Amino acid sequence: MPKQATDAPLDALWQAPVIIRVLVAGEALAVILALAPGVGDNRWVHFGLISLMVQWISLSTLGALYLLRRLLVQLPPLWIANIALLILVAVNVLVCTASWLVVRDAWGAAQGDWAMVFLRFTGIVLTSGLLGLAAFQNHWRARQLALRAKQAELDALQARIHPHFLFNTLNTGAA
Repeated sequence: MPKQATDAPLDALWQAPVIIRVLVAGEALAVILALAPGVGDNRWVHFGLISLMVQWISLSTLGALYLLRRLLVQLPPLWIANIALLILVAVNVLVCTASWLVVRDAWGAAQGDWAMVFLRFTGIVLTSGLLGLAAFQNHWRARQLALRAKQAELDALQARIHPHFLFNTLNTGAA
């Protein structure tokens, strides 16, 4: 049985199924963007370049979060999620800049067009990051509520047991 995430909110990110889901979601995003109108004639090249950028952004963000995990573990979960969103945007800026410097000829975009590509990628990163932030908050709240429900159930069982032992002790003493 795979190990479940513990109390640290980022522990789930280092498991293989999560990394595979990130890769598949990135490829799905690349397919959607490659099929979007206005892409041009060479959709395969466009798909390859978008896939390259999306995978670099997502995997670099996961790598940065992994490297910062010792610092982030001391923060509250909401702060961690917001810092993860900031890291995602910063990695987006770095990857977009690096890809412009490396593959601008293959992309086929002029410098003015590149600013629009950068803004599109930043918008997509912010949108997906905010959706991920909302999903993380819902998941974390659900986990906390489940823990509280289990603790309340345990407290209720203990409250039922204590009077039983008390009455047994009193009855034994009276006898």
